[in-house]
Amino acid sequence: MVILAPFSPKQVKRINAYQHSGAFHELTCPTPHKNRTLVARTQGLYCPSCNYLQDWVPEFVDNDRWLKRVNPEGLDGDAAQ
Repeated sequence: MVILAPFSPKQVKRINAYQHSGAFHELTCPTPHKNRTLVARTQGLYCPSCNYLQDWVPEFVDNDRWLKRVNPEGLDGDAAQ
């Protein structure tokens, strides 16, 4: 299952945390170039190298289960729920 854009500010924060966690393979641009890591914004994930826009993320990216494994304190220092 997937979650479609637009993303809420909380989802953007969580998606970008996932992208930079280093614990999992990040979501990437399909075009082969140097910086392929997608960056979350409310309108979707964009590629800073070529402006590719992806309007969805896998459901598990917007889920606290991965966050609890990486940072039990959550995004703001509060325990992930």
